[in-house]
Amino acid sequence: MHDLSKIINTVKMTQTNIWEQAKTGDTVAIETILNELLHSQSVTVKVGLKHNCLYIVLAAASVPKQEELIKLIRQQIVDLSIEKIQHVKIYAAIWGQEGKAWHDEFSLNNLNSDITVEVQESNIHHPEILKSPSSNYLHDCPSSQQEFDIEMDVWEGETRVTPAQNEKWVDDFSVDTPIDSIWDDDVKLETFLQVGSCVLQLDSPQGLLVETREASKNISEVKFQPRSIVVQSSPLALLYLIGRVDDLKQGIGGLQAGQSLEFFGDSGLGKTAIIRHLSYCLDLHTLGKDGVFSFYKRYQPGEDILQAIFDLFYETKLNYKPTPTEILTALADKEVVMIIDGNQQIYSEIDDFQRQLPHSRLILASGNQRLHGNAVSIELRELSLSEVRTFVTQELQRNLSTQEAIALEKLINPSPESGLCPITRNPWLIKLLTWLVDHHDYSFAKLQTQLSLSPQHPDINLVQIALQQLTPQEYRIVEVLAAMRGVGILTPQIQGLTGIKDTEKYLGRLVTSCLVQNESDRYRVSSYFANLIHQIESSKPIEEKCLEAVRVKSLNFFCDWIKRYKTLPDLIISEIDAIMELLTWGINRCKWQEVLNMTLLLEPSLIRTKQWGLWRIILDYTIEAARHLKDQKTLALALHQQGTRYLCLGKYQSAQTCLQQALEIRQSIQDTGGVAATRVNLNQIPVTETAISTSKTEITTKTVVNQIQNHPNPYLSLPMWLLRGGFLGVSGLIGYLAWSNLTQMEITKEVKPSPPGVLSPQSQPLQTHKSQLSLSRKQIDFGTVTMEDEQPEQNLTIWNHGSSPIRIGKIEKTAKNSDFELNLQSCTNIVPTNGRCNISNPSC
Repeated sequence: MHDLSKIINTVKMTQTNIWEQAKTGDTVAIETILNELLHSQSVTVKVGLKHNCLYIVLAAASVPKQEELIKLIRQQIVDLSIEKIQHVKIYAAIWGQEGKAWHDEFSLNNLNSDITVEVQESNIHHPEILKSPSSNYLHDCPSSQQEFDIEMDVWEGETRVTPAQNEKWVDDFSVDTPIDSIWDDDVKLETFLQVGSCVLQLDSPQGLLVETREASKNISEVKFQPRSIVVQSSPLALLYLIGRVDDLKQGIGGLQAGQSLEFFGDSGLGKTAIIRHLSYCLDLHTLGKDGVFSFYKRYQPGEDILQAIFDLFYETKLNYKPTPTEILTALADKEVVMIIDGNQQIYSEIDDFQRQLPHSRLILASGNQRLHGNAVSIELRELSLSEVRTFVTQELQRNLSTQEAIALEKLINPSPESGLCPITRNPWLIKLLTWLVDHHDYSFAKLQTQLSLSPQHPDINLVQIALQQLTPQEYRIVEVLAAMRGVGILTPQIQGLTGIKDTEKYLGRLVTSCLVQNESDRYRVSSYFANLIHQIESSKPIEEKCLEAVRVKSLNFFCDWIKRYKTLPDLIISEIDAIMELLTWGINRCKWQEVLNMTLLLEPSLIRTKQWGLWRIILDYTIEAARHLKDQKTLALALHQQGTRYLCLGKYQSAQTCLQQALEIRQSIQDTGGVAATRVNLNQIPVTETAISTSKTEITTKTVVNQIQNHPNPYLSLPMWLLRGGFLGVSGLIGYLAWSNLTQMEITKEVKPSPPGVLSPQSQPLQTHKSQLSLSRKQIDFGTVTMEDEQPEQNLTIWNHGSSPIRIGKIEKTAKNSDFELNLQSCTNIVPTNGRCNISNPSC
């Protein structure tokens, strides 16, 4: 435990001294502060000092936003009031690319004077700009004698004066210096993270180690302070929009009335476009006085969004992750507008998310309706015939001839006698149709003739015609992007996956064709287009299918990429959508070894960047993969990590369950070091009733019904709990579907921890019993669910993740104990899609 005492001393030193160290010009301290400041921007910072000039290099996966970052950095440097720094130079670059995207500078001698900015564009498109600078730009700072930094001995508390060690890179630095070479491979990451009352040691090979504030009185209370500048979301490119005037008016009316807003509908109908137009035509800041924030990540759970919003408003003076309670308390009075587009993780928790931010509003884009209650939900429809004509006319920049208008109408609205299916009237497909007419030797009449050869699948046939116009290099790029299913990736990644040189040339042509979209230096295909390509792939002979191989290659590529940048967690997290998309596919395809390799590499970055919602998902993936591979050592490590996560978040019963399982596995495989590490964390679980009563914990099992066939009795296993001899039963829970079939259901058993002595982890291990869950189209029989008589209170939660509402028809209590009561709570009503109801056994 001596290492933990060092960590605690580090926390104390960091909290009290790092700001003062930065004021002396200590570049390590300045670098730490700037990295924390720009963490939410996915930017990594390197700092050096030479001749009273502070050099700051910003690196990111895409071009860092110049205006926003300059404002943030300048304000932070001014607040530090560093006497030895007279001038600041800032360079921004993209990982893996030569040259700098832009550079900037300002003087601190006269803070009230205007800043003279020198801007140079990226040499990606203009290689001549940065290759031969006309002046000695890097060495025009005032010269002075050799500077020294004050360094603090972390462990002994002693101060010594030594020459600066982290500024060697500045001596040879130029605008042509490869960005990757500035960061050493052996960069030392933070070795601790404080979470609430716990301090985590992050560098133990046996898993995270915990020491609590109760066990050590050396940890000071953490104080948050508001950031001087809150970075709000910049408007994204305005996408082309035809029609939707009525939808926009309805949405604006809802927002002005204080409601949240949702646009939902099939892929390709323009949900993203209408949300961006809404943000342009309406001053959203009048609706959210504390800011407007956009979240476009596909994989970002609600708790990680809350963490991101907290980081935008508040800062601490140490490496600290606030607890969920601290986050919600800090954000309780905030009035913000959150734009959430395409997020696959938050949909199932959207109701809880809205309750957690009661004064804020959502603007949501989704495939199905997610908002209920005080919200406006607008379903987008296909374009009308007149809107299609307007769209085509504007794309062609000319009027249609009579013959063209007739042929176009036959394509999108064929007569019943023709036997043709109409083309889907969504904006993306109509734009593709227009591109074929405008840039290739096609007319609307010719396209009608070709599509009539396979009249039942006009959308797929139109895409196949478009793909035939591509060069082999362009087709290979489209395959790679289609394998990502709408997630954007960067040019170097596309080049690495395709092996094609001059990738940007081909990407430019693909963007012109509308097959590929480009935004924030990332390229992607629309989800609608990707789905059509996958349908085309499924119809090919097995020897011609290639998307599977592309995805395996992509999974291995990003695995190697994470290894390369393992010391730069913010950079890794900037690519989380691509990584999670590949991992999700790997789970579905049972690529267990590839999944395990990726999750083990990804986990440290999620911990350090405080993405603990995604960390939970990654741990679930690791546990599943390790079990399939029968890798007991990795399984024990993942359970240890999961239990430690629960411990830090105050979910003590779940923590004990996971850590106990990890301990038993480590004992069985004689992992001495692992056993010791897990015992350390088990010993941190509070044992007094007062300590454990503050946290409600969960033991969760998921029963997923992917599809209910028309068979009379499909069966699934439902886990049961039995902890002590005597037990009480709840049986005969019978439900029926009110409309159509059920697709997914989650059953969560929620148990408040027992008083001391009731459950001993050494002598009373958790036991699991199985029974059958029978399902049919009209009826669900949950069988018997056991509740323990010696638990103070338990809850059984039924989640309806299906596509239709359900009604719980009958609940019977079969226990004979007179003091056993059931509180049906919300289970007497209809449970809507993505809704839930609770059954509880109150304290006896």
